[in-house]
Amino acid sequence: VKTQAKNFVDGIIESGLCFIVIYPNNDCGSKDILDEYERLYSISRFKIFPSLRFEYFLTLLNNSDFMIGNSSSGLREAPYYLVPTIDIGTRQNNRVKLRSVHHCGYKKSDILKEINEVVDGDADFSNEDVWFGDGDSDKRFKKILDNGEVWNIKHQKQFQEL
Repeated sequence: VKTQAKNFVDGIIESGLCFIVIYPNNDCGSKDILDEYERLYSISRFKIFPSLRFEYFLTLLNNSDFMIGNSSSGLREAPYYLVPTIDIGTRQNNRVKLRSVHHCGYKKSDILKEINEVVDGDADFSNEDVWFGDGDSDKRFKKILDNGEVWNIKHQKQFQEL
């Protein structure tokens, strides 16, 4: 993780762009990522936040040129706001495939290449609408609940002792 985090930070520094950086989740490797983020504090083009309220995050996202990292927000929220995503690494593999999401590896050169492509090109959002519905999800959900069959499903998640 340390080398991957270093390549990411090197890439966003070398891009010359301004970034708002949000701390990673407390997953394995997060300490290595935070150690690399330390280099960003002295560069005025970077603003670093430990976390953001979700409403603030959505406002920020809605006003962003693109999103970069490996967060599921790049596959879920960013396309909804028509914000292109650069998804780094394999964390989001086997998830929805959208044209506005640019996947790349952990090499600094790959990260810089994708940043340049997103900044220079127009993102393709032509297939995103099929993933977000037509605005009737509340009615469909209520119909499922009113039907009653959902309450008889016997395959609910269960805790298993190991």
